[in-house]
Amino acid sequence: PLREIIQVLRSVRSGVFDKKVRVTSNDEIGYTGDVINEMNEGLIERDFIKPTFGKYVSQEIRDEILAGRIPLDGEMKTVTVLFADLRNYTPMVEKTAPKEVVKLLNGYFKEMGTEILITEATRAGLRETLSLKALPAVRVKGNAQEIQIYTFSA
Repeated sequence: PLREIIQVLRSVRSGVFDKKVRVTSNDEIGYTGDVINEMNEGLIERDFIKPTFGKYVSQEIRDEILAGRIPLDGEMKTVTVLFADLRNYTPMVEKTAPKEVVKLLNGYFKEMGTEILITEATRAGLRETLSLKALPAVRVKGNAQEIQIYTFSA
């Protein structure tokens, strides 16, 4: 049993989490095998969550949230906001496939020359139209006069 545990732990060290310890006893060795198997399941779940979560928010924001540096219960910030309206957006979205709309929006955001945050006000419309969910996330730089805003991509 110990050799198998060591083999599984070496696999974990090299980034392979799908190996399991066969638990054949109810003693400390069996308990250790159970704990290693649970750890591997957690690592597999983590490896699934990170890229999946990253589809809805930027990698930077994802890492900040997962590290606990962005409070999920909200916080007060002083920010400057620019609102922009896209002419004929609603009729265009009604006639366009969701993936194409996301592609067009990401192209627009790129042309804007800045990173854009899909805020609560715009998320509602996008969610209705594209069935997407984006988490609001804002990073304030310096004296709160400059704000860094993030896009999402599907």
